[in-house]
Amino acid sequence: MTAKKIITDLSPAHMQARTVLRQLNNHLQALGNSTTGGIFLPGPPTFSGQERHLIGRWKAYLKWEGGNPLELEDKDRATLVARVGHAYRKAVICLRYYPEIWFMAFTWCTSVGQTAEAQSFLRSGLEANPDSFVLTYAEYAELLEKAELKKDQRDFSAVHAVYERFIASLRQNLARLTELDAEADIAANKTSEEPKDQNGILDNTSKSTTAPPPPYNPYKPELADRNRQFSSAWINYMRFARRSQGQTTCRDTFSKARKDMYIGWEAYEAAALMEYRCNAEDGRLVASRIFESGMKKFGTDASYVLAHLSFLLTVNDENNARALFERVIGTFLPADAKPIWECWSRSQYQYDDLEAVLEIQRRMTETYPNDAPIKRFAQRHTYNLIDAIADHDLGFEKTRKTATANLGTYASNPSYPAGGGPLVASHGQAGVKTSVDTPGPAPIIPNPNKRPPPPSDRKPTDYKRARPEDRERRRSPPPPARLDPPKEKKPVVLPTMLNWFVTQLPPRETFDGPVFNTDNLMSTLRTTVIPSSKNRVRLPPPAPPPSTSAVPGRPPLDYGPHQGPQSGFPRERRY
Repeated sequence: MTAKKIITDLSPAHMQARTVLRQLNNHLQALGNSTTGGIFLPGPPTFSGQERHLIGRWKAYLKWEGGNPLELEDKDRATLVARVGHAYRKAVICLRYYPEIWFMAFTWCTSVGQTAEAQSFLRSGLEANPDSFVLTYAEYAELLEKAELKKDQRDFSAVHAVYERFIASLRQNLARLTELDAEADIAANKTSEEPKDQNGILDNTSKSTTAPPPPYNPYKPELADRNRQFSSAWINYMRFARRSQGQTTCRDTFSKARKDMYIGWEAYEAAALMEYRCNAEDGRLVASRIFESGMKKFGTDASYVLAHLSFLLTVNDENNARALFERVIGTFLPADAKPIWECWSRSQYQYDDLEAVLEIQRRMTETYPNDAPIKRFAQRHTYNLIDAIADHDLGFEKTRKTATANLGTYASNPSYPAGGGPLVASHGQAGVKTSVDTPGPAPIIPNPNKRPPPPSDRKPTDYKRARPEDRERRRSPPPPARLDPPKEKKPVVLPTMLNWFVTQLPPRETFDGPVFNTDNLMSTLRTTVIPSSKNRVRLPPPAPPPSTSAVPGRPPLDYGPHQGPQSGFPRERRY
């Protein structure tokens, strides 16, 4: 009786464990070699498609473990916490160089009240990923900041040490990347130099009429991204200094940032806006000084000039804004200066008199002569992205309604591929509506001037000449039908980019071009003689290909060589 009672009590848990075991095996098999035993050494991440797929499977497994699949009761909460903690420790071992997994472990430990374990995860994650942003100023520094605030001692030296160590790690990576970029530029300059002979004289014989483009330097875009990330680290450092120790400490931090050779203009803008927002006495004056000091270093960067001009217009300092615009607009190429023109013209269109508006429009027309006149006129009458000229007079509103009404038709018709492009107006700039997202491509309107396509009920065999064996095959009775069951057609799975390309192609019913006879084309290629300087052999011209039956609605195919006006006289074929 005792044994029967024990079996009855444990039977539901046993059945639940059997079900969970199958689910667990599925998760572990999806994780691959990282959990099946043997030696597994994690490597630096490349964030390829395969690695992202593996991270997704790990995240699914961790979420499954945290969902209490064994349905443990509250009295067994310690067992559940230990089980999920063990899963997170396995995850950070296998995915050691992925900060997202460390962050997930820290978040879970914080949610269950294990603060010491959470700090341990962060410290270990920073040892493996010293240049991780999410583990540094997003969590670890804030965690230390909270601890100092609870102590009410205002000693944030540990947080300062975290930021300084993090910035030093980023600076070291930037220095190494800058060296690689310089070496790539030197190599590019060597390859682009003009060839010279042994006496150092230019070799004009090998000089081409058009200079080849310089080789692509892959370090340029990466270096620009790293510079912005480096500025982001300094900006977060200044934010921490201001909210924890006041504006004076923030200014000291910005003073350190200004001396850094890798700092970007974003730090200057952030410091100026921070002064303008948090300094009630003379924040506007200090912010203007910071922007002016940044002009000495970033005056050739159109993005920084645009940020400076936008700030002056925001604080209603029109005199300094006009002086800045006139001072810098001639130092940039028209393509680079277009955002600055647009920013200044929007302000003039809204708040200046008609004479000034017409003057700025005339200058922009001279600078950008290819823009349509209606574009400038529409910009003058646009406010807060409300462009009545584009919506009403140019038909954008009706086009948008038509595209929305045809959404169901495009989705249900298989001949229209999914996805469409934007409809661009003739006057598209900042402050003007430039695109209308269409749910699919525009419907194909048949052209009455083109030849009609062949009838759809025509069989493919109607375009071919009947062969003798085909006639015999038609006379003979058909073979008995096979009793084998038809094979099920499996859907073809295309790669993502190829699938997107196929969806952009027009339907096959719209093709109305020439149809080549492949047999004649291959025969011509086989009998073609390629001339050679060593062996010149002239062969008689090949026999004319058999005539093909004309296709109704299309002219006969004529791709033979041109024989000239005396086409009736025999002449040898020249290649």
